[in-house]
Amino acid sequence: MKKVSYQKATKRSHNERECSHDQSEFKKDQSRILYSIASRISAGKTQVLPVNDCCFLPRTRMQHMQEVAETSYRIAKKLGLHSDTARAIGLGHDLGHTIGGHAGEFALSEIYKQNNFSPIIFSHDKQLIHVVTNLEKIKKGFSGLNLTQFTLDSFKARSDRGIIKMINSGQERYKIDSQLSHILDTLEGQLVEVVDKMVYIVHDIEDAIRFNLIKIKDIANLPCFCSNLWKKINENINVAKSKSETNLVISEIKRQLYYYFFNSIIENCKHINNELDPKSYYYVSEKIIAFTDTVSDDFMNLKKFMYENIYQGKYCLERDQIFKDKIHFLFDRLMSDKKLRQRVNIWQYQWPKETPDHAQVTDLIWSLTEHMADQIILKIK
Repeated sequence: MKKVSYQKATKRSHNERECSHDQSEFKKDQSRILYSIASRISAGKTQVLPVNDCCFLPRTRMQHMQEVAETSYRIAKKLGLHSDTARAIGLGHDLGHTIGGHAGEFALSEIYKQNNFSPIIFSHDKQLIHVVTNLEKIKKGFSGLNLTQFTLDSFKARSDRGIIKMINSGQERYKIDSQLSHILDTLEGQLVEVVDKMVYIVHDIEDAIRFNLIKIKDIANLPCFCSNLWKKINENINVAKSKSETNLVISEIKRQLYYYFFNSIIENCKHINNELDPKSYYYVSEKIIAFTDTVSDDFMNLKKFMYENIYQGKYCLERDQIFKDKIHFLFDRLMSDKKLRQRVNIWQYQWPKETPDHAQVTDLIWSLTEHMADQIILKIK
């Protein structure tokens, strides 16, 4: 475990004049991420269910990041970690995603491999670093959001983990874990990584039930629900004197499952509160923030269920293919038509002269919401 001071943790690449308003350095990071163009764009990108394809309002990428940020903030408070830091990391952790979520990431990776582009894959975590250090611009004279070193290091550790997992996909788990063990992460970054898992699995289950992709009875026999969890759900519904209204049942499932994971992190990590200097910031290579072993097993069972029934289910696979086709089409047209690139570049991004065409086109595709992509395709066709 490596300890650094507040001054080192809050160092920025570019010196800035002191502001008069009373705001901590990590609150500044929060504000810069939240009010960025990238954050606005994320409101028009899907989390799992397409934004433009539902009779109810599904979660967007922006809402997911806000939910992760708020949960990370609350748990950090309880564990004695730096809550403002955790919230800043949570607010930005998925900014690098394209339309279609992971389907968009896979589509761009396919294009990169087919054309021998460098790098060989597209990683949304790597794109996040590029976005906050290059594409965004808040002040004249330098690019990027000029975030604190600690926040950037948290994003970089996340990026390194993501790339290792993508490159080594299909290898034995222990080989991947041995490479991941060399990555130096922040404690708050580790927390956001775990919270991201609990938030996406809980809310994806909620959205899948509301969209009729799965039924409540489908999850009732899963291990975590066979314990006291389902009993608590039924008790709270009965106390409310409900006639098992669907909305109430779904909300109670979400609440109980959320706190099942939430409390597990606190129970498993409460010892660190006595081991940390509250004025210092910590880098770690070993896994410290995690669920308890039992809850970790339950999470993996839920994840397996979601992959079999949702993420790799008929609806999502068909939807993913539609997104991939859109990205392949847009990439080909943008590569061959520089005037189209200028029209699509509504955020007025500027690249260094040596930036290759495929990198510029990738940034343009990343900058699109799902509605914007559909409108461009309609105009082209």
